[in-house]
Amino acid sequence: MVLLFVTASGLGVRPVRATTGAYDVLAAVNALRAANGLPALEANGSLMAAAQGHSEYQAFLGHWTHEGAGGSTPTSRAIAAGYGGGATIFVSENVAEISTNGGMDFLLYTIWADAIHWNTMTNPNYTHAGVGVAEANGEVFYTLDVGWISGSPAVQGTPRPTVAGAVATVQYVQPVLAATPREDGSIVHVVEYGQALSTIAEIYGVTVDQIKALNQLSGNTIWVGMELIIRVAFTPSMTPTVTFTPVPPTLTPTPTRTLRPPTQTLTATITLTPTPEQVLPAFEINGDTRRGIAIGIIIACAAGLLFMVIGGLRKKN
Repeated sequence: MVLLFVTASGLGVRPVRATTGAYDVLAAVNALRAANGLPALEANGSLMAAAQGHSEYQAFLGHWTHEGAGGSTPTSRAIAAGYGGGATIFVSENVAEISTNGGMDFLLYTIWADAIHWNTMTNPNYTHAGVGVAEANGEVFYTLDVGWISGSPAVQGTPRPTVAGAVATVQYVQPVLAATPREDGSIVHVVEYGQALSTIAEIYGVTVDQIKALNQLSGNTIWVGMELIIRVAFTPSMTPTVTFTPVPPTLTPTPTRTLRPPTQTLTATITLTPTPEQVLPAFEINGDTRRGIAIGIIIACAAGLLFMVIGGLRKKN
């Protein structure tokens, strides 16, 4: 398998120069080792090239990361730069992004003060080192690669002590997991190894500028164990408590009926006054009239008899 070593310059990024040089960082790390009774790390050209290329790549991205171009790792970048010449190698890496006014003490004793970064600088089995420094937009990006080639002697010419499990400390980037809100509603994220502000902001659905404002950060520098405020505690609002007091029923007064004295109603009594009956004058029948009535009756009877006879004759015929 062929591993390609890609530098930031190869990506079209103009190399930048930081106020603190790579050898200044190496000198500070070796002073730390000396204070702990450890031999100094020897600058290695291959590791120096790999570290510088990765610092420039971080400056190109604008944030710190252990993953290089094409998904490369610290070990693969060291091999691609020629470190070890094909032998088995062990590499550990520290990276950091701090503002230009951050000094070596801040870098070593604050940013790299946790156990993982500290092991990279003080592990007694590492013999070589490479440092890269690049600056962009007021931020300085540091890379420290320390390594050991299997079977190689110590810098002083004596074999290095072999301590089981002490060599090849692999630093794994911890995924960002959203913290559970606290009882007061606040959210605080504890930074773990390999986590960047951009990734943290994406997980919580906020912006990098919002996190920086809440934590009063002037740059993008964060370190392992740092507690970042993602959301402040809720401020309880005073909600008035409504107490329902039972209201006794109101008696509606019933109007008092006032008895009025009875009103006398005048009833008209009609008194019928008998009207004197009109007496028709008596009809008097004289003698001539009587004779006429008798003759009429006789004629009528005769006519009726005649009709009866005639009717009977017709039936017989």
